[in-house]
Amino acid sequence: MTAAVTRTKTTSDNALISDMCAAPVLRLLCWAAFVLFLAGALQLISWIAGLGLDMTSPRSGRSIAGMLLLAGSLAVMRRSGREPADFGLAIGADWRRHIKIGVGVGAGALILQTSLAVAVGGASLRTPDHFRWFASVFESLAGFPLAVAAAVVYAGFIAGSARERVGPNLSAIFAGAVCAAFHLIYADPSARGDPHQAAVTLGVLAVVAAQLRFISGDIVLGASLLAGVFTAERFIRKAPVLHEAGDAALAPLLTIDRMLLPAPALIAAAVVGVIALAPLAARSAPRERSAARINPSFLRAYPFATMGALAPLDIWLRELARARFKIGGAYILRLVVTLALSAINTIISLPERIIVPIIARRRSVPPPIFILGAHRSGTTHLHNMLALDRAFAAPTAWQVLNPHGFLLSGWLLRPIFSLFAPWRRPMDAVAFGLSEPAEEEFAVANMSGVSPDWSFRLPRMHARYDRFCFPDLMTDRERETFVRAHGRFIRALCLLSRRAPLLKSPHNTGRHALLSSMYPGARFVHIRRDPAKVYCSNINIEKTAHALFQLQDQTPGAAYSDRFPALYHGMESRFYADADARQWRGVCEVRYEDLAANPLRVVRSIYDALGLPWTDEYEARLRDYLARIEGYKPADRRPLDRDAHDRLDAALGEIAQRWRDADAALDSAPAQPVAT
Repeated sequence: MTAAVTRTKTTSDNALISDMCAAPVLRLLCWAAFVLFLAGALQLISWIAGLGLDMTSPRSGRSIAGMLLLAGSLAVMRRSGREPADFGLAIGADWRRHIKIGVGVGAGALILQTSLAVAVGGASLRTPDHFRWFASVFESLAGFPLAVAAAVVYAGFIAGSARERVGPNLSAIFAGAVCAAFHLIYADPSARGDPHQAAVTLGVLAVVAAQLRFISGDIVLGASLLAGVFTAERFIRKAPVLHEAGDAALAPLLTIDRMLLPAPALIAAAVVGVIALAPLAARSAPRERSAARINPSFLRAYPFATMGALAPLDIWLRELARARFKIGGAYILRLVVTLALSAINTIISLPERIIVPIIARRRSVPPPIFILGAHRSGTTHLHNMLALDRAFAAPTAWQVLNPHGFLLSGWLLRPIFSLFAPWRRPMDAVAFGLSEPAEEEFAVANMSGVSPDWSFRLPRMHARYDRFCFPDLMTDRERETFVRAHGRFIRALCLLSRRAPLLKSPHNTGRHALLSSMYPGARFVHIRRDPAKVYCSNINIEKTAHALFQLQDQTPGAAYSDRFPALYHGMESRFYADADARQWRGVCEVRYEDLAANPLRVVRSIYDALGLPWTDEYEARLRDYLARIEGYKPADRRPLDRDAHDRLDAALGEIAQRWRDADAALDSAPAQPVAT
């Protein structure tokens, strides 16, 4: 993989949508139109299917409309092409402190008001039913995701979109007004309390959350404040520990819709708060803070980020049993979410898991094109460019993440999964999407467990999984399992297309001979890069992306950065041994530096070397793609110090010398083709 912007769609309609989303006002209009379209489509489906769903009802309509607002916000934010941090979707270094402050202030305010209600006689304590009390605790925890969703929609998307035109203060008030209007639309007339009072209260909370989002530069403080309020409010309303004691001198302040302060007083308080926070919000600069994006320490706590969440439950249980279920305490929630998603997908994809291999058993596979090279050598950038050619079928991220269910049942989980999938890769901020090209190694890992990718999920088991880079280190049974899983996925992929598969996996670099025997006529492109830059970039991956996948902390002294030089040498040396033995038939090699300097010439040389047909249509698509990513610059990495550089050079040994000799030959004859 390399720091390069991923492929985007090239149709004029999508380009028009992107241009519209770039403008704040049009972005909000696109959002409103998209949400209304989703709501109308959902209501129409309900009427046709006789489901009895009513989008205008307070009970079902509120929850569904809230999900549509969130989904529509995320969709339009993705289409805008802007940094997530511009919408407040960033996590700063103080996220833990912000959570404590926000939850403490929000929950403390409601606890204080409840204590006041008891003190003035508006409510009294009752002996709790312990079972119902615990049930209320768990039900109240739903306030957390509710608060995060509200923060994303109101404090993030709406306030972030309007800020460019009207400034932080008016945009925060606008977000609060939208929140209040949404509550009034779906107010339940049978509920206790004044709906207008509740709408004003929620609007004030949205204003405060938006202001805090501007001041802090991320969304954590505002979301935590809402989480504290919503969770405490739900518990006070649902837990059987309080009951009203009749009229009192002061009305009891028990829930959001039963306030001591009348609506005018709340509005006045909100205005005072906005004025007080205005100087801080005006000085904030979300664009300057966007470089931080997501603090690496937060990645360890994020529960929705494992790449194996859609692997079958039997594979998960088998690999966890091998690890003796030794999971780090910080990753328990991630494991619970992962196993829950795995169980759901195992059930709904079971028919497909059984039937598709039978249907595709005799399916012929056109000779694939494999892109080889170590991680961060430029494989992703090259993959994205070659995937623009309609002659190839590149697997998408959704297909490799859900290899057992992408044909028939995948549409059930994809909308939910896409809500939590990042649209920027954490290691380089490259665009990510479920429809973008991805490496088939994820599919092999999720289908069989015979993949080095499991060493990122269970790093303390790396000795078992690192072997799978090298077929000669596998047992006969493991090699057969790999061949069967890889073949099943490629045949399933070819059920949708008769085009030649375009495959990319850095781990395949050491499997050249095995893949050649599996797919006669296959062709290979090997890309290499300055080893020092490759190593620096892999160290960055360890600090960012790996934290999203792992369920254990790495073994001291055997971290990925410690093991990478040996893996790097092992994969590259096996590739060159296999390529030399085959006299480089059907194989070519390019340098990443040449690809970055003159991509069109290098790609054309690959086609010439491998005998691939070049078309004017593909050249036009490639030129358009290159024009759109022209402004992208990879992040600067701290160069290796002399000692680290010498250790890497010693680990690579004869491979490093081979590259130096090849570079000297190429640099002395720059007019020669870069493909071997």
